[in-house]
Amino acid sequence: VTADVGDVQTDGNSASDTLFVDLAPVLTKEFTDDPVAAGDSVKLEFTVKNTSTTSSLSDISFVDELTTFLPYPVSAKLPADGFCGAGAKMQLISFGTDMQGLGVTGGSLDASGSCAFSVSIDIPEGMAGGIFTNTTSAITALLDEESAVIGASATDDLVIVAAPRLVKEFIDDPVEAGGTATLRFLISHQPEAPAGASDIAFSDDLESTGIVGLAAIGLSAADVCGTGSSVSGTDTVSLTGGTLAPGESCTIDVTVQVPAAVLPGSYTNTANPLTATVAGLETAGSAASADLLIGGLALTKEFTDDPVIPGDTVTLEFTLTNVTTNVD
Repeated sequence: VTADVGDVQTDGNSASDTLFVDLAPVLTKEFTDDPVAAGDSVKLEFTVKNTSTTSSLSDISFVDELTTFLPYPVSAKLPADGFCGAGAKMQLISFGTDMQGLGVTGGSLDASGSCAFSVSIDIPEGMAGGIFTNTTSAITALLDEESAVIGASATDDLVIVAAPRLVKEFIDDPVEAGGTATLRFLISHQPEAPAGASDIAFSDDLESTGIVGLAAIGLSAADVCGTGSSVSGTDTVSLTGGTLAPGESCTIDVTVQVPAAVLPGSYTNTANPLTATVAGLETAGSAASADLLIGGLALTKEFTDDPVIPGDTVTLEFTLTNVTTNVD
């Protein structure tokens, strides 16, 4: 180092230090076949390299938590033992409440050696799409079975493509037998979706409520969820040709005629899972349900203490319920 001290140029000392470089293993990872649709499986491939040209590695270990982006429990197909040396094993391990991941232990590599192995991970149906960053722990090993060495963690992004979300509701029940109800479908495509959704479709069998004769009236209708889409049907309501950009939604109201002979009570109606094409992948969402409340006076009966033998008595209990919420 040099400096001017007053008017005199002065030379100082030189400085040095020794840099020690650990011959640590190098771990990399890659989701090799994403984007993946919810309901399908994705391949996660790991590669481990020994950077030493003279020393072997043993007891190679690392952990990769999967519940940072997947719901618990995780479903995965693991490689057979011995995938990175004779003692290498991979297990699904738990980290506590609702936390799970991959644990790799017992790996070994010769000098300058490498190994690659993969696991198939199931992506649950109905899972929300998005870009999920997955990072392992640091990788550890023994160099020449003596010196502990630690390598860096490995990271990759997983792209999951999901169908738009379908929810439904009878918005003006309770209704009287013989009246009409409005069944509202709301379809939304999440803002984080990597691409727009096309060919959006679903069907809803109205008689799945158990009400024979429950039917939509006033259909069909065009351009209800994007240009070219249509909704039609009577006892079964069907949507075809829907399109939504990321962050968009559409609402479809269907008028439903309630048969005059239906008894008061609550009736559950379930639509089939919505399907769509997103980023070139066929996707399917979860089924959507809603309860239709038919107002009026409901009567139920029950023999409360049977079985009974001849000569004894039995209690018959009647229950009257006003199902209508706003009228005495």
